[in-house]
Amino acid sequence: MPAHNGLRLDDGDRATPRQQQTRADEQLQLVQEELRALAAASKHVDLVEIMPELVELDLNPVIVLPPGQGAIAVDVRMRLTTDAPEPG
Repeated sequence: MPAHNGLRLDDGDRATPRQQQTRADEQLQLVQEELRALAAASKHVDLVEIMPELVELDLNPVIVLPPGQGAIAVDVRMRLTTDAPEPG
């Protein structure tokens, strides 16, 4: 995951509304970057096309790398069926 800058939205009375909004915007940007990385990684999961017997794919956890570097699935679980149609 990208290194977070330690900003928190609950810094109490010390943060002005403008500072709170800036922090919220930064947190939102981090989440958006992580979602983009997950979306990019999911495009590479074309196993269904080459493995019609694949019924379920569980990737957990998925670690989002810095922007442009994608993501890594730490643990992968697949459920297969013997009733899959022949490819082609």
